[in-house]
Amino acid sequence: NARLDRAREKTPFIQLRAKAMSAKVAVPPRSSLILDSFTKDSPDSPPKPIGHIRRSYPSLIALQNPNDASVSAFDDLPYIPAQLAQTQREKFGCGSVAVVTDEIGSGGALSDIETVRSQMGNDTAVWVLDAIVNAYEMYEARVCGSDGLVLSAAVVNGLDLSYQLKAAKSLEMFTIIEVHSVPQLEAVLKTVRSQESSLIGAVFIASRDLDTLFPRSITHALSIKLYSHPAVSELRDGGIRIVGELAPEDEYESLSPNLPFDAVLLSAHLQ
Repeated sequence: NARLDRAREKTPFIQLRAKAMSAKVAVPPRSSLILDSFTKDSPDSPPKPIGHIRRSYPSLIALQNPNDASVSAFDDLPYIPAQLAQTQREKFGCGSVAVVTDEIGSGGALSDIETVRSQMGNDTAVWVLDAIVNAYEMYEARVCGSDGLVLSAAVVNGLDLSYQLKAAKSLEMFTIIEVHSVPQLEAVLKTVRSQESSLIGAVFIASRDLDTLFPRSITHALSIKLYSHPAVSELRDGGIRIVGELAPEDEYESLSPNLPFDAVLLSAHLQ
């Protein structure tokens, strides 16, 4: 990764780690805000657009992804993640913001975390959605103000996963595990059973087309038995939140309140 190589030359690992530990004090991570935003809305707090029919639907997370900007309702404007996040919060009541920062694949930037956090203030958590594959990226995210992070079960597993979970806990960051398949979901459950479940805050069940990188429909995810797998129920019983993602063809208003996830990523193209 050329970007990481440049970053390591500029800021060695030990120096970056020291910055991250200092940032934990100067800009404390807000794990509790992410946890709150991953909690299903009750009938007492319906979202603005569909309050008259809402019962207990998944809560909403504002997704900032440069790849989605070209098909969004704001495609006549430049991609300004802080502005889009503010609009999503005002229109849909999104409780947290997930930001894609990948430079090469998506055209994002780590600095987007800082600008979104500054725009959203103290009551809305901001977290990097890109899957972290090594500790250096984890410390980068914390220095930039990310309140949480995502670890991919497809890339990190076994002892590496255990190490990164403990490193994230030392930074007091909310940790989300991304899974794409039933075997990965079962591996996460095995990890939860063998360690403190408090190391994992949520599981993000991703179902994306690998060619377009757009999310597949909820129907597809259900068809491959990701959401209905017994592991999901056991994870939720252990206090771990389940996060999903909407595709362009998904109608949020028609989603059953009984779907087994607690929060859903709301892309700009669904506005």
